[in-house]
Amino acid sequence: MHFSTATGTQGDTAYLESRLFYPKRHSQCLQFYHYNSGGADDQLNIWVREYTAENPKGALRLIKKIS
Repeated sequence: MHFSTATGTQGDTAYLESRLFYPKRHSQCLQFYHYNSGGADDQLNIWVREYTAENPKGALRLIKKIS
């Protein structure tokens, strides 16, 4: 999937949410590619939604911020 900022304005945000994964192990690998256009405040935030008995609808956890 791809996001283009060609028509965006400063301060705009975009969200990309993958389908649910059902790993057979207790962990899985995800791979990201990030192109920074050079804006001083360009940023990629990587969030993971974790499902537990306490949060059956999932709770977001910030994994990494890349500026």
